[in-house]
Amino acid sequence: MGYDTEAKGHHSLALGAYTVASADYSTIIGKGRSFPVIKLANQIENSFMIGYMNSDTDTIPEFFVKESRVGVNTDNPQYSLDVVGTINASEAVLVNGTPADYVFEDDYDLETIEDHAEFMWREKHLPALEGKETLKGKINIAKRLEQAVEELEKAHVYIEQLNKELGALKKEVEEIKKDKL
Repeated sequence: MGYDTEAKGHHSLALGAYTVASADYSTIIGKGRSFPVIKLANQIENSFMIGYMNSDTDTIPEFFVKESRVGVNTDNPQYSLDVVGTINASEAVLVNGTPADYVFEDDYDLETIEDHAEFMWREKHLPALEGKETLKGKINIAKRLEQAVEELEKAHVYIEQLNKELGALKKEVEEIKKDKL
């Protein structure tokens, strides 16, 4: 349906202008190029594509669905949502994760400040956070956030411990001052 569209595949549908759905059960909605005529094509079976060709070489769809996977600016989504490009959100992005409040549990094995610092300087990252050699370019945001909060909570426990030590030292100094008078 539209201008110069072709639905060549079995049970395929092409809508718009200069589009072709050549694979079986494929759908395409969009606009190819009018001069010279270059058709925007969906050649992938059992898929749905929306696209708009901005140039002669722009053949990647803006929106693509196949096998419960959605691709934005890709026709080969590898995940439930696969986006090639920058993502902007004007509201919160929600991810499932575990709060790191386990740091405050009695059975949490909190390393000493000295052990924490030794690990940090030796490995060049905080103990609860995976290092760059483990991440290999892909970061699980929910997991990384949990790790960062764990380190933040450990830092606050250390601050509280140091504050108690400082308070005890201040008392000791005051006692020494009293004794000298």
